[in-house]
Amino acid sequence: MNFLRDLVNNKSRLKLVSALLTGFIAAVVIFFVFTFRTRITEFTCRNELRRLDSSARSISAMINEQLYLLESLAREFGVREPETKDEITEAISAVEDIHFFGSLRFADLDGVVHGEDGKVYDANVKGLRQYEEALEGKSSISRELIIDVSDFDKAIILSAPVTVKGEIKGALFGFLNSKGISEMIRTLQLPGENLVILDDGLNIIGKSDGNITANFKNKFDYYLRQFRYRDSHNAAEINNIIEAGDSVYSDVRLNGEDYLLLVTALDVNSWYMVQLMDIKTVNNVRDYLMGFTFMFSLIIFLTGILLFYLTYSSIAVTLELRALNMQYSLLDNENKAVTFSCNPDSRAVELSGAVEQVLGGEIAKTGTVNLVTLLDKLHESDQGLSRDIAKAARDGSGKYETEVRIQNAEGSYDWYKLEAIIVRSRGRVTKIIGSLKNSEAQIAKEHVLKNKAERDLLTGLLNKVTMQNSVEEIIKSRPYSTFAFYIIDMDNFKAVNDNLGHAVGDKVLVDVANKLTLLFNEFDFIGRLGGDEFAVMLVIPENMSNYSSRLIELKAKSLCENLRETYSDETKSVTVSS
Repeated sequence: MNFLRDLVNNKSRLKLVSALLTGFIAAVVIFFVFTFRTRITEFTCRNELRRLDSSARSISAMINEQLYLLESLAREFGVREPETKDEITEAISAVEDIHFFGSLRFADLDGVVHGEDGKVYDANVKGLRQYEEALEGKSSISRELIIDVSDFDKAIILSAPVTVKGEIKGALFGFLNSKGISEMIRTLQLPGENLVILDDGLNIIGKSDGNITANFKNKFDYYLRQFRYRDSHNAAEINNIIEAGDSVYSDVRLNGEDYLLLVTALDVNSWYMVQLMDIKTVNNVRDYLMGFTFMFSLIIFLTGILLFYLTYSSIAVTLELRALNMQYSLLDNENKAVTFSCNPDSRAVELSGAVEQVLGGEIAKTGTVNLVTLLDKLHESDQGLSRDIAKAARDGSGKYETEVRIQNAEGSYDWYKLEAIIVRSRGRVTKIIGSLKNSEAQIAKEHVLKNKAERDLLTGLLNKVTMQNSVEEIIKSRPYSTFAFYIIDMDNFKAVNDNLGHAVGDKVLVDVANKLTLLFNEFDFIGRLGGDEFAVMLVIPENMSNYSSRLIELKAKSLCENLRETYSDETKSVTVSS
């Protein structure tokens, strides 16, 4: 703003700068016209690649969620303790879940495989890696061919151990074939079609709906050789990029049609996601962006030139009026308010208003003090005030606001709102004027209102509304993290109120709140939903996600043990639990 003021005061310099600026913008426009088509095409392709990468992360998360779901189904299967062929078939059917996109099969300790249709397969899985890992209590995702059945020969295979009465009795397998992958893609509502999922051997293990990829039957490296590359890439180079786990896009032709080939890595077992986009779709997006950006730039250019020439004469007046208005608004001598004017060269500060009330009698007697004397009255955490104001001045700011703590006569600190105006002349700071207004009551009021709005008044935990908002926010901000949500209802709480009185009932609720606070850490969310009902959102660290099920069970067990307590008076006693 000071540069503009000085520029306005020198008309010749203003005209020179205007001419240079016009020439520069004209050169930029010419360069833009000749190079923009290539740049916007590259931008469009990279944007499509980023979109595919986002889809790949969604698919990876969904595959991992399918594994967690299979583990849950395996536990439910084990609870049913099936032994005979019919019981196993019935148990598989009973644990089927609409959210699991594959087919289920069970392999017993002898390696015999049972299907959900009651069929027992001749193939024996003993010795196969995924089966042996399951017997060791490990869940996994693989492309290993478990059962030689044609409809699963290109499936993603999930495995989880089945435990009966504490002993592993076999493995539950889930098969996600192309149909299951297509269902996952439709469920996630991923944009685009002709999506292909490859394993680390470039075998096609899943496809979305699409007229191009529907006929893909061979390994994908076959199609890499069939493509006619219209840019600098070739089949061997694309293959090397894929094996390195990097993302790539290329302009290719297949069967006389042009496509944009997009490849990115999945976060599962070094697998990949591929998409073939009709090049016409890419060109349409590119042409739209080119037209929009060109018109927008032209409008901005013409508008800027027009405004620069029409309004430069009023800039100085506007700046001066603004500074004067802000200056007069700050010079309001309110109760417990101090106004000041500081010379940055001499560091002398002139004070007026309620100086004695705020800064003490000695400073009030002099009326003018050195800046260092004032800084000594600030709390140690606010000692960087002068540095912050100086930085604001260097950055070209015309105003600075903050909250500071000033020591009072008793030695304690009160909160004050500091407002400062940085006055310049010819680009140089000549004066800093402002005010200090007591904000202690306002801060205390805001603190009380915030606590009342967010906290349960009895227990001090988050209330129902704040708990709900906190849970929604953490889930949105960490979509790939693992969470556990506990609803805790206190048994026999009514008996406490009826037999021991509501005062003891309130003590029970406070005790529960204190125990929950000790059981969970600062990253978890604990709240009271109402009455004797509490809720906890457990946030599981990413480095412990592989042990999330165990951690959740241990926390639940600890809750049951620690929340059990007996309360009594001289004649009666009541035991509460959760």
